[in-house]
Amino acid sequence: MKNLTIIALCVFGILMTQVTNAQQIGYSSQFNESVSFWNPATSAPTTFVQTDAFFRQQWIGFNGAPQTTYASLMFPLIDYNMSLGGILYNDSSGAVSRTGIKINYAYKLREFITDNGLLAFGISANMQQFRFNGNDQSFVDAGDNIITEGKNNTFFPSIGGGIYFNTNPKDFYREENSFYFGLAFNQIYATNVLVDSSDFDRTQHLHFLVGGKIMGEDSYIEPSLSANYVSPSILNYNLTLKYEKENTFWAGLGYSSVSDVSIQGGYIMDRFLGNRYAKLRVGALANTMLTEYSKDLNPGVEVFIRYEVDLE
Repeated sequence: MKNLTIIALCVFGILMTQVTNAQQIGYSSQFNESVSFWNPATSAPTTFVQTDAFFRQQWIGFNGAPQTTYASLMFPLIDYNMSLGGILYNDSSGAVSRTGIKINYAYKLREFITDNGLLAFGISANMQQFRFNGNDQSFVDAGDNIITEGKNNTFFPSIGGGIYFNTNPKDFYREENSFYFGLAFNQIYATNVLVDSSDFDRTQHLHFLVGGKIMGEDSYIEPSLSANYVSPSILNYNLTLKYEKENTFWAGLGYSSVSDVSIQGGYIMDRFLGNRYAKLRVGALANTMLTEYSKDLNPGVEVFIRYEVDLE
C-alpha cells in the first residue's frame, strides 16, 4: 500500500503541473461505466470486450443546452496485458461544438498489491473538429464580427493520460469487496483553436474517480465520487450510490456540485442472444436542478447501452 500511495502522489504531482484554466470538456456522467471516455487507463480492465453508446441531453427544451453523444469499442489484449479502445463523440453547447475521435491505450499490471489487483496506465490520442458558429446567437458585444461571424471546422489534436487501480475489477468474482480509484488528464498537450484571427486556448482537465463495491451474496452496493477540475477554481463533482443485482438490474441515486439530483436504473440481459458469455446493459438517468433557476431549466436525461462479451 505504501508503494501504491507513492505512485499515486507522483502521478498526481506531474499532472497537476499541467493545469491551467477554463473548462472545455463536459463533466463526467454518473454512469460509472462511461469512465473510459475520460480516463484511458480504464479501457477494458477485465477480459470483456465492451461496445458502448451514450447520449446526454441537459435542460430538455432549452435552446443551445449542452448535449453529448458517443460510441466506443474497448478490446482487451489478454495475452499482452494491454487494452485498446476507440471513441467517436460529439459535444455541443450553444455556438460551440466538438466532434472527434479518440484512441485509447492501456497497459495493465496484474496481481498488483492484492491477488486480484489491477494497476493500469493509459494514454489517449484525440483528433477533434472544433466548430464555432456565431450566427443566430445573442452577445453583449453584438458588433464584434469575430464573434457573430466567426466560424471554424478544422481538426485539432490533443493527448491525454491516466492511471487506474482496482483491488478486484471483475464484478462478482469470488464475491470480494473492491476499492478503486482513477486519475486522468485530458489535453495534456493540445494545439490552440484558431477562429478567423483569434486563438482559443485549450486547457488541461483533471478527472478523478474513487469508489468501491460492498458485496452481498448476489448483489453489491457501490458508493463513488467523480470530479473534473480546472485550475484555479473550476470544479464539478458527482456523488453516486448504486445498487446492482447480478445479471438482473441496477438502480442508483446521485448528487452533483451544480446542485442537481439524479435517479438512474437499468436492466441487464444475461446470455444475450443465446451467447453464454454475452451481456447487454441498458440504462437511463434523469436529473433536475435544486436551485433558484430550476424553474427556468427543465430536467436532463442520459441513456447508456453496453454490449459485452467475455473472451475467457
